[in-house]
Amino acid sequence: MITIDWAVRPIITDADHPALHSTCVPVEQWDGNVRDLVHEMIDAARRSPVRAISLAAPQIGECVRVIVYTRNDRWRALINPELRKTFGGEEELPEECLSLPGRSILRKRWLSVTVTGRDERGRPVRETVHGWPARAMQHELEHLDGLLLTDDLPASG
Repeated sequence: MITIDWAVRPIITDADHPALHSTCVPVEQWDGNVRDLVHEMIDAARRSPVRAISLAAPQIGECVRVIVYTRNDRWRALINPELRKTFGGEEELPEECLSLPGRSILRKRWLSVTVTGRDERGRPVRETVHGWPARAMQHELEHLDGLLLTDDLPASG
């Protein structure tokens, strides 16, 4: 069960923080706590000193499989996300992370991905995204597996 501290939690920027290196557990219960976590994550992303397009729960200290992201200028949640398909080739570009302020790291990512999961009410979600939203989705999925941009990652493809 997720318990939420109502104080606004900042985004963790200590690269050694254990939450950033832990494999997150799936959400098993859809209740007010999940919705509260989603709203708290969106609030943290909006309060970020740099423009945020996505955030993973471990970045505010919750090791559960929840991400929030923007699509069509609207914040959305994806709970227990799974990468279902990668396509469109790969591209290596500099990437930044809210938990590693001021750092830009080259990372090769798929140009398009399809992910599935649930929304904050437990309803099924399937998203196919391209370009920067696809990069962000792959980035946040790595956070849920305890990986940072600075970690050695297995080769994609």
